[in-house]
Amino acid sequence: TALFALAVAPLVALQLTAIVRSVGLDSLGRSDGRQPSQLVLAAIIGALTIAAVVFVPSALGNVEKLFSEDMPDECVAYIEREELSGRMFNTYRWGGYLMWKLYPEHQVFIDGRADVMGRPLMEDYKTATELKDGWRDVLERYEIDWVLISSNVALCRGLELLPQWRLAYEEEDARLYVRAEG
Repeated sequence: TALFALAVAPLVALQLTAIVRSVGLDSLGRSDGRQPSQLVLAAIIGALTIAAVVFVPSALGNVEKLFSEDMPDECVAYIEREELSGRMFNTYRWGGYLMWKLYPEHQVFIDGRADVMGRPLMEDYKTATELKDGWRDVLERYEIDWVLISSNVALCRGLELLPQWRLAYEEEDARLYVRAEG
């Protein structure tokens, strides 16, 4: 947000300059030669800089708290603690968070860049999560070793019915299944 504000500041300054001129305040009789538009721009940039210095550190301090409210942070801690290996299948909306927390040891199956990942991968993701025909084939084809998925996704029910998968960890809105050995 702070970077956006800095980028927009010159445009806002131009608009404010037009307003100042329209109400007749553009000839303030300044002796230093600076135009009122330069003063307005400097004031806006100064205010945005002060706001960034004051508010950005406190916002960054809340990142962990916000993630813990919506992301599977307990499951991620389990994955790190138990040093899970192999290929992951994950909930789409958690992809960026999982990359941030687990990369480079683990690569996500899917993340928010659906346009880059392509339609076939998205279709495979939907097939698996919605238990469509061939959902087990998707997990086999991608050689998935563990699944970190939202608890309300149909795939949870499917994995619970298969003896080759076991629930390794569970938190309020997430489940972690691992392929059973043997």
